[in-house]
Amino acid sequence: MKLLTIANVAPLDKNYSSLEEKMTVFSNWINHAGRQGAKLIVLPEAINIYGEHTPTHPNAIPFEQCILTDWRKSCKTLIDSSSKVGVALVLPIIYQAGNGNIYNSFFLIDEKGQTAGEYQKQFPTPGELDWGIVPGKTELLRWSDITIGGAICFDTLFDETYKRQEGAQLLLCPSQWPGGCLLDFYARRMNMIVALSYPEWSRIINSDGKEIASGGYRSESRRFGFGSPIVMATVNFDRQNYYGNHNQEKMVDIENFYGEQVKITFDQPDCQWTIESLSPRLTIAQIELDFELINQQAYFKNCAELVKS
Repeated sequence: MKLLTIANVAPLDKNYSSLEEKMTVFSNWINHAGRQGAKLIVLPEAINIYGEHTPTHPNAIPFEQCILTDWRKSCKTLIDSSSKVGVALVLPIIYQAGNGNIYNSFFLIDEKGQTAGEYQKQFPTPGELDWGIVPGKTELLRWSDITIGGAICFDTLFDETYKRQEGAQLLLCPSQWPGGCLLDFYARRMNMIVALSYPEWSRIINSDGKEIASGGYRSESRRFGFGSPIVMATVNFDRQNYYGNHNQEKMVDIENFYGEQVKITFDQPDCQWTIESLSPRLTIAQIELDFELINQQAYFKNCAELVKS
């Protein structure tokens, strides 16, 4: 069992009088999420754009005015807030690097305020390309013994985004759109948890492709303007998906052998079993070894190789 409480913190996208005002609003909600038990906070895409950023108002503030050069200095309020409450922070910004390129990125800031890694958007929109944002290169990140991938907004629409990140256990998605159905599909196919932070409707999707938390500022959820920008869930990274064939007959024996140390569920439409360790002394790797299980990814890879041969 490996538990982590993740919070998407996505305040309403609107016009702010200044970047400092927006940072103060975000800082207050970061403090609140940390006090509520979050250990990793994910902010929405491009927080340094402080004018409304919607299809009808794509950028109320001139884009050039929003680009950061010293991003750590500009975002010090947020970094200090997250480290004060002892949480890691996904900090999405548009900035100009030392090589002159402009990137739409997120930085992973650990609970001590140190930079643990960066993901650069792979598929900028045509509008972003017109603004001078260039596609970036990326690699998997590592934090708290978790392998982490990334996708920023438009990235979630491209199969290549997911294929480049094989082995990720967690996909971080700062966004300005709802993320699309590929997030659910690849969460299940790649056995990874997804955290989409988007002001209108944030989502946390479990590694079986099932949504476990959602919320935001869509009109039907606001109730006379009231709303919280925090969507939070505790997820377990010690879980795995298994296709029915080969594994089917072993599930009852596994449950009888481990008892309350495991949770086993079956997804009938996809013929998929999911096993989750509920004990700090038991790992999925040990269960696979004891019962000779073949996880879903390996099973289909083996099948494809048989077809080719």
